[in-house]
Amino acid sequence: MADEQITQTSGYFFAAVETFFQQGWMALGKIPNPFNGKTNRDLKLAEYAVSVLEALREKSKGNLTDDEAKILTEHISLLKSNYVVELNKPEEPETEKPETSEAEANESGTESSEPAKEEPKSDD
Repeated sequence: MADEQITQTSGYFFAAVETFFQQGWMALGKIPNPFNGKTNRDLKLAEYAVSVLEALREKSKGNLTDDEAKILTEHISLLKSNYVVELNKPEEPETEKPETSEAEANESGTESSEPAKEEPKSDD
């Protein structure tokens, strides 16, 4: 029973570590957000994820198995080293989508963002 409880607790611990690791990885722009498929870089959020994992390591010191401590330390190191790389990269300018002319939009089957113009009615 005690071994089962340790295994379950260890599983929860790894899930928590992986959650913040994935959050950090997304914030570094390394993987897309699974909910919207977009890749964004938010270094403040990445820094937060690292800080949470470091706090978890500090608060759990002396209570982790060797494997738990090793994985936590490796995840923190990986996030930190990639954070430094991203921090030293120049900001990428936001690119805007090229505007599509109404004719191109009609050809591709997409609607134009401009409202349709009504033809003047003739009084016959």
